[in-house]
Amino acid sequence: MRGHDGRLARLVGLALFAYYLLILGGHHYSLDGIVMFESARQLAFGHSFGLDPPVKWGDEVIRVNRFSAGFTLAYLPALALVSPLVSWVPSLRATPYDPALAYNPELYRNLAYLLCSWLNPLITALTGSLVFMIARRLGMTPGWAVMSALVYGVASPAAAYARYDFSQPLAGLALTAAAYALIDAGSPGRLRPFVTAGGALGAMLLTRPELGALIAWVGLWLAVDARRSRPRAVVVRLSALAAVVIGALALSLWLNHARFGDWTRTGYAPLTRLFRPSQFLEGAAGLLLSPGRGLFVFYPIAWLAPLGLRRLVRERHAVGGLWSGLAAASFLLYAVFRWWWAGWSWGPRFLVPVLPLLTVAATFWASHRRDRAAPWRTRLFAALAALGIVVAWNGILFDVVLYYGWTEHVMGIPQTASAQFSPAASPLISGWRFLTTTSVDLFLLRLGKIAGSAGTVAAVIIASALVGCLVWSARRILASLREHGAGGRI
Repeated sequence: MRGHDGRLARLVGLALFAYYLLILGGHHYSLDGIVMFESARQLAFGHSFGLDPPVKWGDEVIRVNRFSAGFTLAYLPALALVSPLVSWVPSLRATPYDPALAYNPELYRNLAYLLCSWLNPLITALTGSLVFMIARRLGMTPGWAVMSALVYGVASPAAAYARYDFSQPLAGLALTAAAYALIDAGSPGRLRPFVTAGGALGAMLLTRPELGALIAWVGLWLAVDARRSRPRAVVVRLSALAAVVIGALALSLWLNHARFGDWTRTGYAPLTRLFRPSQFLEGAAGLLLSPGRGLFVFYPIAWLAPLGLRRLVRERHAVGGLWSGLAAASFLLYAVFRWWWAGWSWGPRFLVPVLPLLTVAATFWASHRRDRAAPWRTRLFAALAALGIVVAWNGILFDVVLYYGWTEHVMGIPQTASAQFSPAASPLISGWRFLTTTSVDLFLLRLGKIAGSAGTVAAVIIASALVGCLVWSARRILASLREHGAGGRI
């Protein structure tokens, strides 16, 4: 069984990775992403935490990365693969800089980033593989587990964010890995799940520091869930997890000192500016239901997640309690975040890390076959998944940064909290109209315009190879499910 599941998990990951490379945008989508990547480039080739030359963007001159240290570090292996080319293409080494330009297009789109922009596709594909493995650990058939992974991978906002340069996909991979490790946390005499979970949560902390609130919930959940165990066992397990998390916290403090010369400075605004509890109702409604950011609007399957969490609590008490708390803590955290709509980004960016857990929960509800309602649950799940694919392609087809510039300057709608409740400012409403004014944002389609006939030939060769990989993976998945017999059916 383990060999069969491992093979299916790898095939699902390969299929998703090929799909994401086909839909790759190949350029940056945020100032955050530009700064994190340029900081990684300086670390890799200049061995410095400073940005020299700095990143000039508008009126800002940024000399040190104030964004995610975790995602910056994640770029280093990708840059190591690029390093043999540096002697042939020296521009791969240096940050583009022109003090005369407010917005240097070379910062937004450059060869070094293009050669490393497979990082989020790989991260999201690995998360899809973990979704499959979690579904199997919860007792779902291989067919339903594959369906869960594919729904997460192609019918959720994760598909769009696999193209972007934000750090949420990495935080999602870390959180999903921790959730997977803790499924069997109650098994006696095992410390590995706690060490693994601690490492994953530490990586999440380095990637998105505010998600430390979720770590607090995990610690509380472990203490409550282990109440029937011997006190010594509880202390040992909590200590194993905490030791690794504290190590990540120490690394974070050291990185703060290396970047800013101050252990306590994070690069983010003070907590009193970051969080505003008085806006909770606005943030809660916006995160769930607003046309511009609502989770239930941008991810139709999420409507089934509360039903799945309820069933998990009833049938798998520990897992259901852990996941419900993680989802609730994430939601509450960002509902009081001053910029809960997450700036110029597509859909519910801040909730991307919990999408894997919500997807598995929704699938857990739909896969229940103990009553006569099973067929209509399956049909409802399939219909919402199909709708999710359409929604996800909205975030794939156009450059969201150009879209928000268009809504602001052409439609006169500024990007504020209140604007998220305006249907006209939602990419799911006006984004299709924007597509008539701009080109499709797929790198392989642009390659012909960039490099002429040679680019067109290269695009056809790359696309053919990726489609071939996708088709081969799909056929192997179907063959593996047929080998498994009844368990492979939905």
